[in-house]
Amino acid sequence: MILELANRSSNGDLYIYLAKQCLENHQWGGMAVQHLKRVISKGYNGAPEEISSLCKDIFQRLDMALHVQESELKCLGDYTSSVDLD
Repeated sequence: MILELANRSSNGDLYIYLAKQCLENHQWGGMAVQHLKRVISKGYNGAPEEISSLCKDIFQRLDMALHVQESELKCLGDYTSSVDLD
């Protein structure tokens, strides 16, 4: 239901909620990242730091902090520029 509303929404705000739900449900792989990509493509009315924080959290949980390729981060746009992955 929420996914359908997020798909129909003019912005990506509901996708933030969905990404957080994925993290809470230990689904931090593909779905959480996909929701963040949709946030960025649709736009987000909240603080960019929230997206950066979610990105960092996902990458740490995936133990990808040192293994993430630049091309993977590039797809998430400028929101990751302030994320320290160390």
